[in-house]
Amino acid sequence: MGRRAWVNVWLVATLAVLAWVVWQEPGHAPKPTVNLMALAPASITRVTLTNTNGTLSLAKENGFWQIEAPFKIAANAVRVEDLLQVAAAVSHSQFAAAGKDLGPFGLAKPTITLRLNGVELKFGTTTAVDQQRYVQIGDTIHLIDDLYGFDLGADAAAYVSTDLVPRGAMLATIALPKLSLSRAADGKWSATPAPPGVTETQIKGMADAWQSAQALRVAAFDKRPVQGTVGLGLAGGQTPLRYEIIARQPELILARTDLGLQFYMPQDDAARLLELKPPADKDKK
Repeated sequence: MGRRAWVNVWLVATLAVLAWVVWQEPGHAPKPTVNLMALAPASITRVTLTNTNGTLSLAKENGFWQIEAPFKIAANAVRVEDLLQVAAAVSHSQFAAAGKDLGPFGLAKPTITLRLNGVELKFGTTTAVDQQRYVQIGDTIHLIDDLYGFDLGADAAAYVSTDLVPRGAMLATIALPKLSLSRAADGKWSATPAPPGVTETQIKGMADAWQSAQALRVAAFDKRPVQGTVGLGLAGGQTPLRYEIIARQPELILARTDLGLQFYMPQDDAARLLELKPPADKDKK
């Protein structure tokens, strides 16, 4: 290595040492991270979200999230856990709300409020430059990254579990528009009337498809005409479920009109869940 190269190496090393010394001087230590809340997301058991769509109330029971209002049904745990991450958001800056005009921050009459275990968070507008959102907790206003707008602005239907059969429930009967399936004490499924050529495997396959069916998404019922009804009887004397068939194309839509909800399913599910036909010749081989 030539003399010029050694000089360059020495200069780089010297600058690195100087930068480290300056950084370690008092007043140059890394700023400690401040979280929006001292509350850990995993410790939260009660949630109330109010936005322009209304108020959603959730409670964690035996380790599982349930919607308590505006209707009672199992919640989508993934969506709820995403919402709870706001508690662990980094607060980039904080200042007192006392004496401030809250209007410019969107906090005078906030359109979104969130209560986590009784602690209220008020969400305001975002900053023009870096798109950080103002959040008020008590007398303190925080600035956080605006990463939670999708969850905070969602309606109650978006937080409904996508399972058609509730977690832990077991199907006993399935009543379709032109067909009924029932499970015997030995666990075997039968169909009435039994379509000619249909196998026990197919019947069980349809029952299993209903047992594990999941919607792609859930939305508020838009009051379309009903094309048919599906009744799901549950083992153990649990309250049976009733779904209305709203559409089969371009996607299968099943509605819980008692709750004002509709479940959007893949189009292929219309055949798996509603039709029981003899296997094609190529499938028999």
